[in-house]
Amino acid sequence: MREYEIKKILNRCFETPTDILEDINSGKINLEKKYKNMIKSKCYLTLNELDKCEDYAFAAIEEMKQEGIFIPSLYADIGLCEYKKNKFIDAKNYFYSALEYAEIDENEEATIEAILHLIKLFTVERIYEQAFFLTTRLNFNYLDSMKNIRLYMDVIAHLSILNYTLHNVNDGDKYKDKFFKRYDNYINNDNRCFLNNLKYRILKYRNESIGNYEEAIKYIDIIDTEGYLKNDKVLYYEMMKDKALVYKKIGNEDKAVDLLLNICRDAAKLELFRTALDVLEEIVAWGYEDTIPRQLCISLILIAIKTNKQDIRKEIIIDLRNLKEIIEIKKEAKEQIKNNKSLKDTLEEFQLKSNLDPLTNAYNRRYLNQVLDSNKCLIKKYTTLAMIDVDDFKGINDKFGHLIGDRALIEISTMIKFVIGINGKIFRYGGDEFFILYNHSSPKEGENILRKIFCKSKKLRINHIIKGHEIALSIGGITIVEDERIRIQMNKIVKRCDKILYDVKEKGKNQYRLYYKI
Repeated sequence: MREYEIKKILNRCFETPTDILEDINSGKINLEKKYKNMIKSKCYLTLNELDKCEDYAFAAIEEMKQEGIFIPSLYADIGLCEYKKNKFIDAKNYFYSALEYAEIDENEEATIEAILHLIKLFTVERIYEQAFFLTTRLNFNYLDSMKNIRLYMDVIAHLSILNYTLHNVNDGDKYKDKFFKRYDNYINNDNRCFLNNLKYRILKYRNESIGNYEEAIKYIDIIDTEGYLKNDKVLYYEMMKDKALVYKKIGNEDKAVDLLLNICRDAAKLELFRTALDVLEEIVAWGYEDTIPRQLCISLILIAIKTNKQDIRKEIIIDLRNLKEIIEIKKEAKEQIKNNKSLKDTLEEFQLKSNLDPLTNAYNRRYLNQVLDSNKCLIKKYTTLAMIDVDDFKGINDKFGHLIGDRALIEISTMIKFVIGINGKIFRYGGDEFFILYNHSSPKEGENILRKIFCKSKKLRINHIIKGHEIALSIGGITIVEDERIRIQMNKIVKRCDKILYDVKEKGKNQYRLYYKI
């Protein structure tokens, strides 16, 4: 069977996957085993049977490797499965593999598809700058002339959504107009759900970007009622979180919190634990921790215990424990305010604890030196150390004053403490610099923790006050193993982190970088 015929079948997988599977099983579609597996993978992805999709994709990859063939879309399909399972780091790695193989093969269509997946992922994670940077790698001449109209519409829609999210309304409108120019000619019964999902999401983001919040809610309700996101629960819950945020913006905070709690319950039942925990953190960040039912946290733990995935179970329990600590700290602070205890008195109490920074309640630099000299806190197989700098912090102080600047540092420190939990320590290294030390059992956890810190800095409450100067972090880190901790002086590793941070800031700031070698 010729290549273009295989491609034609793959495109049909989005619209009639069950029919194609029947044709393969009956022998009507007669292909080599590797191509059968590739097509089955795509069909099962469309049907949202993720484990089957991954099984067939891995089988196809192994068969093709033996012939020196690397198909980018197979890696992209596995990435989509990981994304739908809330495993964003694994998803990102597979998407970048797809992009790498596509560029090596000079396959423009596969390159555009891989970039689109990464843009979607970074948009869900609210790392909009990374998503926008990826748009510079698109070949727009090829995009405008491509024959794969489905992919074209998907890319154009997400470029519109991304620009509206960044309040680039004119550019958002440019891509919106391109989308609607082809919409009427392309829509049919097979792709109606796909196109209408994109259409209403574009209209939702446009109205939200210009302050028409009631209209934005209307389009979210259409997407919800029509079930346009029924096969993408991660994106569906992100849309519902957006709806809660819109409710909050128009002053209906009770409705916003109720919606978030419902999202958390539903996501937990589907074992989308990352989504459920992110929602709980959002509620705490808004200051509504008193509304979180104790039974909801217990339910999360019980569902986690039932799962056979030990790493997920452990992460949930640690995150809930950290969340509990943050809630208790906030309650204590409220009690202090109720008792007319001034901020000055509180700071003086903190200063009595000689190892703590009086403002942020992080450990101070003097204590960092003690910790590094003793090596006592390096207790697991891997340790990630990272230097964190608040970009353009002077600009925040100059425009909003030192009280707001101090509040920003406190929020950043509190957020990092929550993320690293009991396995880590945070130190205030200098004015707007922090240093973290995080112990973990597997090498991937280091990147995961830096990604969490980076992503959560975009959601800090202070960002609503310092419009135009929102918190941006530059992070440079390194992961070391047990034998390196003995062989290399720890102060040299700190200097290495500082050098990595310097490189990050030289290359544009507002990003993170992690190395695995000294």
